[in-house]
Amino acid sequence: MRTIQLGPTRQVSVREHGERLFFDARLSLDGWFSCHSCHADGHTNSLLNDNLGDHTFGAPKRIPSLLGVAQTSPWGWNGQQHSLEQQLLSSLKTTMRGPTEMQAGPNLQALKLYLQSLSPAPSLRHAREQANVLLHNEGRCIFELRNCHRCHPPPYYTSELTYEVGLSDEWQQSEFNPPSLRGLSQRTSFFHDGRAKTLTEIFYKFNRADSNDLSASDFQALLEFLSTLQGCNKMVCHRRQVKARIPTPILTRRDINKLCRPTIN
Repeated sequence: MRTIQLGPTRQVSVREHGERLFFDARLSLDGWFSCHSCHADGHTNSLLNDNLGDHTFGAPKRIPSLLGVAQTSPWGWNGQQHSLEQQLLSSLKTTMRGPTEMQAGPNLQALKLYLQSLSPAPSLRHAREQANVLLHNEGRCIFELRNCHRCHPPPYYTSELTYEVGLSDEWQQSEFNPPSLRGLSQRTSFFHDGRAKTLTEIFYKFNRADSNDLSASDFQALLEFLSTLQGCNKMVCHRRQVKARIPTPILTRRDINKLCRPTIN
């Protein structure tokens, strides 16, 4: 038998160590699960989880994607964690309940570095080459004129605040931190408890953005904009300076064409 020399072993980087830990069930009680179990490859399994993350039990929340998580502070549905490191430590202690030694500083820093390296989820319409530049730009203008950007401001389409959204969980909590809208096309449920199954339900069943007076064409443009949001959008809307007239104007196709023009960076 001969031995073949493969050369020196490459030293694992801190980020790579964090990635290994992300898939390591030793972080949890009795090795039941890993971070990957709920956040598949850093994304999400799209299920509800009652993990005590909001300091309650009996009010399960939708598991969010961790793709692009570094830019979406604060963390948690109630927005109580203002440090990604503290959010990680809270998850390890409260949710995973693994050995204390596995929660030590080096492991925590490695996990943090790995999460910070995750890019936002891409738009499925871009991936399938179905994105409509003109419709995207029209939809972005409607998004802004309907004041959706007050809770979901660009470039990350989330906010550092919590908002009363008119939807309560089982403990009557009704103030939530808005999740980022980037990669929205990859989600299969919406709101904190996944009660909306489609974007259409968000607007017409739960009447977000005063959608009852949206024309069918404007609604399609808004859906296109939301469905094509991703980490770095190459479709940009330019609005002319327009004096505020009414909070939620009813726009015609001609109005939108005047306000928007498409550009590609």
